[in-house]
Amino acid sequence: MYSGNSVLLFRTIAIAATALMLAGCGNSMSRRMPIQMNPAPTAPVASEQLAPPSGMAQQPGESAAISNPAPQPSAQQPSSVATTGAPPAKEDLLGQWTIADSTSSCQLNVSLTGWSGGYRASTRNCTSEELKKIGAWNIEGSNVVLKDQAGQPLAALARTGERRFDGSLAIGGAVAILR
Repeated sequence: MYSGNSVLLFRTIAIAATALMLAGCGNSMSRRMPIQMNPAPTAPVASEQLAPPSGMAQQPGESAAISNPAPQPSAQQPSSVATTGAPPAKEDLLGQWTIADSTSSCQLNVSLTGWSGGYRASTRNCTSEELKKIGAWNIEGSNVVLKDQAGQPLAALARTGERRFDGSLAIGGAVAILR
């Protein structure tokens, strides 16, 4: 078996090796340069009360899921709405959004991870079965097209504001994403 001196030597070597590894980790962390980021632009924010959408009566104190819905589509394919400004860039859409149809709203997460027919998207806390199906997105022309896991279109939306896109679901009905 092992003698007392060899066990002591083994322990000493193990402690020294652990100390060297920890010292190496500390040194590599201290050599990293901080990431330089540009400050976020600041601009004045305008605010005003919106009138209820035409055709929808809204009671005082009641809020609608979508304050400016798009026209209802007549076909199974999503349709586009009038745009304001330039077509969106992929980077304009990254991150977290609120998505709403005529009955509910929930969270939409958009990334640049490649996926069926575009890039990865996911929803959270949705009660709408159609919004739960969202698994991908892509920019097609000037529209943002939301797709299911298989890459089939679920909705098409166009920019209607700096931080808002409105459109329609493939099955019919208005949909909007906003931040």
